Amino acid sequence: MKITDLTKISATIIFSFVLCQHLSAQQMYGVTIDDVSNISTQKIALSSHCKKMTTRVVFDGTSAASYYLSPLQTIQPVSYIMGELLDSYELPNFTTAQYKTRAQQYLTGLGSLV
Repeated sequence: MKITDLTKISATIIFSFVLCQHLSAQQMYGVTIDDVSNISTQKIALSSHCKKMTTRVVFDGTSAASYYLSPLQTIQPVSYIMGELLDSYELPNFTTAQYKTRAQQYLTGLGSLV
């Protein structure tokens, strides 16, 4: 299986999961963040919206899942969370086996938050 196939599968699974979380919602409102170093400010911004936002967090290819644990715990009370395992420009740097391992590590480490 190619990495692009895995990306499509994981994107579908993540999107389906988020939709299940929002069954009662008419529309989904969201933002994308790729830097969690200022998560407190991002939490304030997320909590100021009139609708509960969905935050798509793009995980950096060089960071472990544990790096994102505290930031996701910070925004979880004010936002639904969707995680993207890798940005598309980083995909060529990963083999299929590495991508599968990464997916398992992130699911194990962050699955209860996303």
